Amino acid sequence: MIRAAVFALSISVLALSGARLYWVMKVTPEPKIGEAALLAILMLVAALMLRLVGPITRPKPQRRPPVQMPERSDSTRFDDAAEPYRTPPELQAILDEVEAMPGKEDRANTISAWALRLRSPFETKGPVTSWLGGLPVAPSGFVWPRDADGKPLHFIAQIDLADVKPEPETGARPEGLPVAGAMLVFVTAPHRKPPFAIRMLSENELRFAQEVPAPADIEPLREVHFWVDDKTFPKWPVDLVPYLDAEGVVPPGTIAEDARPEDWITTWGLAAYEAKLALNALEQDEVQADRHLEVMGRLSPEQQMGSVVARQTAHVELMEEMRPTAKAAIEAFLSEAERHSPEAPVDVEALLEMLNEREHVANYLESFPVKSALIPSERRLEEHLLRPRRGMSITDTLAAMPKAYRPFATRRIQRWREHRLFGQQVPEMTDWPDLRGLDCVISIGSDRLLETQTEHESGFSIWGPREAMAEGDWDRSKVVWHINV
Repeated sequence: MIRAAVFALSISVLALSGARLYWVMKVTPEPKIGEAALLAILMLVAALMLRLVGPITRPKPQRRPPVQMPERSDSTRFDDAAEPYRTPPELQAILDEVEAMPGKEDRANTISAWALRLRSPFETKGPVTSWLGGLPVAPSGFVWPRDADGKPLHFIAQIDLADVKPEPETGARPEGLPVAGAMLVFVTAPHRKPPFAIRMLSENELRFAQEVPAPADIEPLREVHFWVDDKTFPKWPVDLVPYLDAEGVVPPGTIAEDARPEDWITTWGLAAYEAKLALNALEQDEVQADRHLEVMGRLSPEQQMGSVVARQTAHVELMEEMRPTAKAAIEAFLSEAERHSPEAPVDVEALLEMLNEREHVANYLESFPVKSALIPSERRLEEHLLRPRRGMSITDTLAAMPKAYRPFATRRIQRWREHRLFGQQVPEMTDWPDLRGLDCVISIGSDRLLETQTEHESGFSIWGPREAMAEGDWDRSKVVWHINV
């Protein structure tokens, strides 16, 4: 043990003294002869100590005799005739239980559903009889639902039951659902009891109904699982679109998310707005390039060769060559756009010429932010346009929207936003709620327009026992949060 410690100490002294000696004699402007002599003596002493203690070696391990394995009979050899692996019964029971929990085995493959399609404020339609968010309409004396602690639930939907027309293909309509009246749905945080409430109003009660204000003590939505500080969800009138719901089916009239740019960039004003987003991305990328070159001047050659730095450098050099082409194409298109009314139909040929130049540059780029900005995206443009402006609600933001953008806004408002009444599909989730014997009552997607976004969920739905729903009993239902993490 002592020999090993002396050996290690001598090696350390020898290495450190040698390094210091090199520094004193070669690196410092004026060599220090006295310190160099002292270091040389120290190195000599360390070498003598190494000679005295000798090398530290470990004893060679003795070779163990080979283990004699018993010979296998033909029946125990791993060949094609061997018995396949069988999952232990206990584990198989757990797997079967998890697989059965979505309840698909006893649920019909297709079930009538009604998509709750948001109505665009830019379209003139009939009276509003069904809506999401806002406030309920109920007769005087209506008691606002509260949880076990006395806190008010939040209103999310009012559905005119007369709007639930029979599904055209099958003529089906949910059992136990009155042909007239209204269904009112309330929700709150998932950990509260009860986490939802469904109230049914008769046709006669609706004759004397009026808007019911939210209770004075209702909490901000942020306190009950959502992202916003408002106390009510924004009101969105909805149109009910009947369809046969099955795995992977979307309602009729749903827009294609992979539509060609010329299908949704239809006015000069919208085309100019989208082009400016790409131009801003190019300019921001140029600013980042200047910062990168400034940092490079402070890095050593070895640091400049690091994989991340080298990748950024290659991008900067490539963009220095290709950026002028893309910017020139966008700026020429914007100059042309200024000559036309923003509401006028865009020149498709000029639009595609500009987009082709952008795509040509993007094809050479790796996954840097500017690449995605050069490729037109309908969903990304929606995130820019249909976002509440600072200090404004989404309703006020839409009211102030220029006319040139409104056809696109209508298209995106009315896309499939995963709000539906009844239906069959079980949302994609990372947990396993037990839905055996249950059918969906209503499903609400995570939606910025409705302010139903949460941190870890893609929406929520209410599921009720099949027999209870057929009898008009909604209180035995339960809320399922669509956890996606």
